[in-house]
Amino acid sequence: MSRRRPYPAYECQYRADVWRGGLAYLAGGSCSLEESTAVVHQLFVGIDWAVEGHQVCLLRPTGKPRQVTVLHAADAYARFLADLRREVDGEAGLIAVAIETPLHPLVDALLEAGIPVYSLNPKQLDRFRDRHSPAGAKDDRRDAFVLADALRSDLPKFHRVEQPDPLTAQLIVTFRHYRTLREDLGCTTNRLWQLLQRCAPHLLALSESPDDDAVFWDLLDLSLDPEKARTLRLARVQAVLKRHHIRRFGASEALALLRRPRLQLTPGTLAALLCQAADLTAQARVTYAALRRARATLKRLLTQAGSRAEVVDSLPGADVVVTAAFLAEAPGALREQDLQALRTRCGTAPVTRRSGTSMHSVRMRRACVPALRDACWAMARTAVLHDPWARQYYRALIGRGHSHNRALRSVADRLLARLVVLLRTGTHWDPEKARSEDATATAA
Repeated sequence: MSRRRPYPAYECQYRADVWRGGLAYLAGGSCSLEESTAVVHQLFVGIDWAVEGHQVCLLRPTGKPRQVTVLHAADAYARFLADLRREVDGEAGLIAVAIETPLHPLVDALLEAGIPVYSLNPKQLDRFRDRHSPAGAKDDRRDAFVLADALRSDLPKFHRVEQPDPLTAQLIVTFRHYRTLREDLGCTTNRLWQLLQRCAPHLLALSESPDDDAVFWDLLDLSLDPEKARTLRLARVQAVLKRHHIRRFGASEALALLRRPRLQLTPGTLAALLCQAADLTAQARVTYAALRRARATLKRLLTQAGSRAEVVDSLPGADVVVTAAFLAEAPGALREQDLQALRTRCGTAPVTRRSGTSMHSVRMRRACVPALRDACWAMARTAVLHDPWARQYYRALIGRGHSHNRALRSVADRLLARLVVLLRTGTHWDPEKARSEDATATAA
């Protein structure tokens, strides 16, 4: 029979602190370990949101739950907020609201009324649901009750939703609009690429990038109609190339490609495909113009964001989109200079699985913010190409046997650690200092 290993002194102290905080938590019945001396919530509200009407469960620290339905309308929200205030005699801080998504008009209304709102990942909600129904039963009323009950018993597992300032709110909405436009542009250009591959694959030789190639769209406008392509003059092609400053191919070469015959298809199919290509080209041009306007808006907002935006922008590989991603998707972690929260949201912190002595694995984190993951990947890739420190660190990781993406995650993780240091000291990135610090650490 093996003897259990005694806990080290620091673990014993930690567990004693946890027990003291847990006793205070149980005495309060609702507050977290960190908020054991703060105000105690008297009403827990779980909201299972929907399109037309939201199912709401009201739960006291002791007592039976009460279910109500709130319609998705301004007057219904006003009546619901008034009912909540009457439940606690006007003390909004005594209410705690749990909801899955922090991005909802009802959440904004609750925050404006001064009511604390907490969000929870849907996967965590599914685990809390298993406590009440191991058979897997699920409905809107049960989900609202599970949210309220979990908030009453496990408040530390929830994430407190903060009301952003007007500039941050505008930055969040604009950045997510930029992301949506980028995805829409990619879908449109991919459809255009596949369509031309079906009827006129030779035209794809004029495109350098399928995502944002305005000169390619202008040349397609001149040549999609076969009759127009046959009568196309060299001067018009030269004017398009001159307007876009294109030198990778000449006007004569482009004109020869535009006049080449299309593939032989069934009658009517070619005309329909060319009509679709014209529509997709117009759609891509409109989306690209909106994307450029959104990027210009992001650049203008970042100039008003203060020193925090300047520090993030000073990192190697950071640009307008990367800086906006950090300020929009991780404002709390940047403000509190919390490295672990930043690594978790960006996906650079690995996930460790350990069970006894037989299993130990370290895997890439999947549960993160996709926009921050993409921003970190782009920042690390650009830094490796243009910054000597990042390139040296990347080559050292490749020499140890890491893959390309694994090495980029490590570069991004190191950049996040440097970012937190820069935020704490209020300084900007210094390449010479970074190389000297790494040399000192390697020697040590």
